[in-house]
Amino acid sequence: MPFLDEFPPDLRERLLSGSVPRDVEEGAVLIRRGEHGGDLYLIEAGSFAVVDSRSHPEIVLDVVGPGSVLGELTFVDDAPRGADVRATTPGRVRVWDRADTLDQFHADPELASAFYRSVARTLVARFRSVSGTVATGGFLASPGSVHRDLTRQARDHIARTLEAWVDADERLRRDSTDKRARTLLRSGIEHLLGSTTRWLVSLVDLEDRITAGAQLSRELRPYLDRAVTSERTLDTLGQSAGDPRLLAHVIRGEPAGESTFGHQLDKELLALPTFEAVRQRARKLVSTGQEALPSSRAADLLVVHPNCGAVLVGLLMPMSASGGHVRVIDSDRRVLGLVDAGLQRRPPSTDFTFIQEDIAAIAMGRADPWFEPHDIIVLDGILDHLPDRLALTLLTWAARHLKPGGTLLCTGVAPLPDAIVIDHVLGWPLVRHEPGAMLRLVQAVPGLRAECVSGLEPGIVIRATTAS
Repeated sequence: MPFLDEFPPDLRERLLSGSVPRDVEEGAVLIRRGEHGGDLYLIEAGSFAVVDSRSHPEIVLDVVGPGSVLGELTFVDDAPRGADVRATTPGRVRVWDRADTLDQFHADPELASAFYRSVARTLVARFRSVSGTVATGGFLASPGSVHRDLTRQARDHIARTLEAWVDADERLRRDSTDKRARTLLRSGIEHLLGSTTRWLVSLVDLEDRITAGAQLSRELRPYLDRAVTSERTLDTLGQSAGDPRLLAHVIRGEPAGESTFGHQLDKELLALPTFEAVRQRARKLVSTGQEALPSSRAADLLVVHPNCGAVLVGLLMPMSASGGHVRVIDSDRRVLGLVDAGLQRRPPSTDFTFIQEDIAAIAMGRADPWFEPHDIIVLDGILDHLPDRLALTLLTWAARHLKPGGTLLCTGVAPLPDAIVIDHVLGWPLVRHEPGAMLRLVQAVPGLRAECVSGLEPGIVIRATTAS
């Protein structure tokens, strides 16, 4: 957690005015264990190792870089230094002489208050990191352990979000209308979408990114579980392609959660670009499907992977007069049961058939169930969870079940700024396409003419038709 980030610009300048810059050569000892002297150091460049020199061999306790502060404990209590700090690369630090800085604080109480508050938050973040490492047996592992380093970095990056949410939660417990609490809650999410996302993107190895995302999620879980959206994405069913509760909640867009904090967090999560794209594409899918339904005769409709049934309900409205037959396919019997139970108002002239079929097996070419041709086939959201090769197989299978002149509707989500957070922190990984790329994927199916009816919107809807 960068030490100076806690200071407003005017206080930051006042604090820096009392420091002296110093260049440090590689290998130089900046702080020596056992020495007295409470000078404070802020790293501006380079890398420094915190070393326990009492053990044989010596153990590197931590490696810190720009933005980190060193010596804050002994600045406060003037105790002997507890560890060596050595430069592992050429570096530069700012140094605050303890006596001079205390005089400055005596003359400037506002600066002193901001300084000690920042020191306290730095120590809290460091304590969380160390206590977590001890709890997981981290100090018994190799000092060079990549996993431990990722865990430490994850805790450093999530500290700002945690602090903001802890403060927001406490404020909302005292006053459910506290405006500052809502600002803090939003700032925690902005930090996730900002520096935390940039750090995750910098992890080139996918396994490292998954490990880091899981650690971030664990740290935030006590708060994420209080908002319905994240509670359901992190649920085992939510991480699959078929949780109707999650999709129903997202499409409905009405925040809910445990306590005022959970409700407000859910409101912020539902406003994320990915969830807005899911709502937008659902609306476009319904309107496009309604236009494609035959108006003068009964229609045959096939819905593969019905999600929460919201799109199905929208498509049933124009079928009230002419009727028809609706087939609903899903891999999960529970999903079929929930969709069936949710269709309380059904057109009297429309028949329904619910079919449990392994959609993944169809996409992999291991299953090829045959049905009568349909006027419309809907693949809503299933392509969010399939790589292109499997998506193409499923699209080809669907195209073979269309009547001449029939319509295939499918949906996707474009890459968005919150993708990393949705995938790795909220635990809902999606396969994303640019609208043009998804259109080309559908156009690769023989016999289909396709168009992207959602334009450049991130919630993608593709309409494809067969020759009449």
